[in-house]
Amino acid sequence: MRISTSRTCAWPTRRCTPRSPTTFAASFLRAVANGLIGVLAGIYLAQLGLDPAAWGAVLGAGIAGTAVGAAGVMFWGDRIGRKRWLVGLGVLAAAGGVAFAFSSQAVVLGAAAFLGMLNSLGKDRAAALAIEQAILPSTGDDAGRTRAFAWYNVIQDVGHALGAALAVLPPLLRDFAGVDPLDSLRAAVILYAVLYAATGILYLGLSSQAESPTAALRAEVSPQSRTILAKMSFLFALDSFAGGFQGSALFAYFFHAQYGASEAAIGMLFVGARIMNAFSHLGAAWLSARIGLVNTMVFTHTPSSLLTFTIPFTGSFELAAVLFLRGRDQPRAHVRSLHRARFCGQRHAGADPGRPDHGRGGAEDPLRRASVRHVPQAEGAGGALGQPRRPQQ
Repeated sequence: MRISTSRTCAWPTRRCTPRSPTTFAASFLRAVANGLIGVLAGIYLAQLGLDPAAWGAVLGAGIAGTAVGAAGVMFWGDRIGRKRWLVGLGVLAAAGGVAFAFSSQAVVLGAAAFLGMLNSLGKDRAAALAIEQAILPSTGDDAGRTRAFAWYNVIQDVGHALGAALAVLPPLLRDFAGVDPLDSLRAAVILYAVLYAATGILYLGLSSQAESPTAALRAEVSPQSRTILAKMSFLFALDSFAGGFQGSALFAYFFHAQYGASEAAIGMLFVGARIMNAFSHLGAAWLSARIGLVNTMVFTHTPSSLLTFTIPFTGSFELAAVLFLRGRDQPRAHVRSLHRARFCGQRHAGADPGRPDHGRGGAEDPLRRASVRHVPQAEGAGGALGQPRRPQQ
């Protein structure tokens, strides 16, 4: 049964978005897990006795695993099935987390991080994110689709904040239960694995509606769309490469080693950063509607980078924390999600993202003009993007 897209809603309820409750709940738990491991991963590996180069390689293996998983979803996402992918990703992450918690050898830790796609960046860039964002566009019309993506990002920020707050668990276990420092950190890693296992269980409840609909039209990328996609992909890749030097685990270890900050203090700092990031979503939407999405990314990213650059030269944790919060309080990441929402929406509607007015937030926005109910559904995750054409007989 085809889902009507003529209704909108301000909150992803079952009435308006029959696929969203499970997706949002699983996304929230995954964000909590990523927020927790992002704060504690570096400290945990250092407590195991690994030097920074070794645990940097371990964390790098985890990020490489997320990239491989995302590539698998890109090529075989809808062939294998979205539900199967999501359940499998949850199981792999949980198994990797358990192995990560009970090993002390760098090679084994690296293998566990890779297979479990351990994300130490403190933000979601994993394959499950791509699949969920392929599901969301069918949850309403153009306005409802944008709101769904906005709530999706807010829920993830709240989850990341809660996960960072759970970094108080190791100090609490040490202070009130007399647990060994290493075992207290290991308990947090086990919690990370449990949270991912819960996402796999939740994904079992997805209905067949979450799968990609059978395409009535084939789609191909127009030359103009291909150029735009190539430029955006290059910019996002360059941004991600630089962001790899500013992962949550590296910042947390820096604050811990440089200033002697406790896990609890670092966790509260990341909570503040996530809260400010959530508020920046509103600023991003307002600003991008006036100066465009790309300009919003550029003119907010530059001051953020300058503030972050000054952190290593500070003499106190308090001042470094202030600069860290100010450097993280910028809407660049949300603007990237708006770009993804726009492309996913146009893919769902069969529109061509290479149109001249793409990327603006004004009234001529094709995301607002395209309507799914007027165009046969195009392919979803793992399918093509761009201008539809009828299949050859």
